[in-house]
Formats: sequence, structure tokens, C-alpha cells
Amino acid sequence: MQEILSVVEAKMGHDVGRLYLITKLEGEFAYVCDGEYRLIANPKKKRLIHLRDVHEKFSHDKPLKDLQDFEIKTFLKGISHKD
Repeated sequence: MQEILSVVEAKMGHDVGRLYLITKLEGEFAYVCDGEYRLIANPKKKRLIHLRDVHEKFSHDKPLKDLQDFEIKTFLKGISHKD
């Protein structure tokens, strides 16, 4: 099950295989960002059925609104290199 701050992979669309962090859930949609092309200020809206849970969660000590794009980008790059 996807939840806020979960890491997901795009299954459909032009961004297949790209890792994202969920920043907001709204019905059957998730707003996702990657800190590089999709920033926190302008997240991508994707259907939940087009996302695969990677079973990783971003943990931090500050509120979501205080997260920086470079922190997300660095975290997601670290997951990419684990594979």
C-alpha cells in the first residue's frame, strides 16, 4: 500500500522505471516528485495503478513542507544504486 513519503516506481507513461517519492495522496491519484525533474513545488499527478511500491520509505526529522529537493534526489539516487 502506498502512503506519503513512500518510494514508488513508474510502471506506465514516458517515465517508466523512474523512482519518485509520494508527497500527497488524493483519491486514486498520488502526487510524486523526484527532486530533479519533478520538484516538490511542482509534483507530478499519477494514478496509483501506474505506480509500483518499492518498499522503501523516506524518513526525516522535519515536516514535509521543509524538505529540500536535493535531499529527495540524493535519497532516490541511493536507492537506484542498490539494485
